[in-house]
Amino acid sequence: MNAEPAPRWYWLVLLGLTGVALAMRLLWIDRPSFWIDELYSVMHTSRLGEAGNLTKQFGYVPTWITLSLAGVLPESEQATNPETWRALGVTHTLVRLPSAILGVVTVFLFGWLSRGLIGTKAALWFAAFLTISVWHLHMSQTGRFYAQQCLFYNLGLLLYFRATTLGSVWRLVISMVMLFLGFMSQPPALVLGVIIAIDWLIGTRAKQPSRLTVPALIVGAITALACAGVLLIDISARTSEWTQFAGQISQSWDRILLGVVWLVGPVTVLLAIIGWLRLFQRDQRLAVYLGMGAVLPVFAMAAMGATGQFVHVRYTFIALPAWLMLAAVGAVGDGTGSTDPIARLRSMAPGLLAISAGLLQCVGYYTGGGGYRPSWRDAIEYIETNRVEGDLVAGDEHAYWQARYYLGDTSPVRVMGTQLWELLETTDRRVWIIDKGGAGGEMRWPELRERGDLRWYFDRQILQPFSTIKVFLHDPADPPLPVSLDVVPDTSEEPL
Repeated sequence: MNAEPAPRWYWLVLLGLTGVALAMRLLWIDRPSFWIDELYSVMHTSRLGEAGNLTKQFGYVPTWITLSLAGVLPESEQATNPETWRALGVTHTLVRLPSAILGVVTVFLFGWLSRGLIGTKAALWFAAFLTISVWHLHMSQTGRFYAQQCLFYNLGLLLYFRATTLGSVWRLVISMVMLFLGFMSQPPALVLGVIIAIDWLIGTRAKQPSRLTVPALIVGAITALACAGVLLIDISARTSEWTQFAGQISQSWDRILLGVVWLVGPVTVLLAIIGWLRLFQRDQRLAVYLGMGAVLPVFAMAAMGATGQFVHVRYTFIALPAWLMLAAVGAVGDGTGSTDPIARLRSMAPGLLAISAGLLQCVGYYTGGGGYRPSWRDAIEYIETNRVEGDLVAGDEHAYWQARYYLGDTSPVRVMGTQLWELLETTDRRVWIIDKGGAGGEMRWPELRERGDLRWYFDRQILQPFSTIKVFLHDPADPPLPVSLDVVPDTSEEPL
């Protein structure tokens, strides 16, 4: 671990990487369509403190600050009226700006704090991997609480280890505060408490005094009680907020595992495994600690997915920094220097390969993936251009919210399950149907093709789990002719 001051070149490189991270996270931030959860973020922000889980209220504070400073925060009465938000000035950029800023701050802070754990060169590799990580880029351009949760959770992860290594009480206190703030951003951050508990138990068995201090017991107990108290209030007083997702579409355990490999990056995952083996040879405690940081959130979500719980791979996003730190150790190699340029280039090759693979994913994210979001805006603009007075616009919960925001009116009709077929059988008006591939309910390709003309197919041509948007037109006066489409029906689940 580094005790000497950081060299000047370290700060120059770290600041340069932070600048690159800023440019990447602001680039085309307004291009992707809104994700339904981003619209929910605006809804919850507009009535902050009035409803919803206590354990998520803090997650909306950055959005509340941004929209308030911009003077576009919807009133509480407008919380469920997305058709009014565009006129107020609620834009893609403003909703996503807090996450972008937090994402850039994360690159700098992690590049700085990790130096004391993995060394100067590895810390810069870590900052570089984080800068070009397509997963971190995606979450930094998403108006949700994931970038915030990742920041606080991993600040707690880094500071706790540093505190119990140096015997620093103030670092220990701050690490527990970070754990609590991460938990208040999104409950899965409690996984850090499990990691710390396991590390403490290992220290107890090995009789390592650095982990068996009285301040550690006191601060840890206070944090655990605080989290448990808030959680108990949420579960007992706001039960509906916890049960609303019961039985809804989720992701299977294998999809979660494969999703993590893809989003971290296959090359980076392999380099992280190599890094863990190298780190285990010189610092077993740190290797085990970071290893738990990398796999426990993933295994926890995979286990929940295997038992049919409502989980998604995005809930494992907090594990990304641990993977990238281990990959950074692998990129540095065995630490031996060489004056031979060829030898130095050869030693840097694995890290450069991971950087190249990450940049390639970012190119796909910018040019082919629409920010890994379905083309809601494009589909609804198509309907707006082609509909005539009296036409209805119908879709499920996702389509209903999106259409109200982008159309700016209350005309869209929410149809869940078989309600669509009932609507088509009883109305004498034309109906534009927005079908989100992978959504729940009864709106499926074969039935829709029989009851309406497929007018447009908004797809994402990228190697990434995606959702498609199909636009159908049902005209009672003009039954659709039989069609032959060279389009493969989409059966994918929600995007990662």
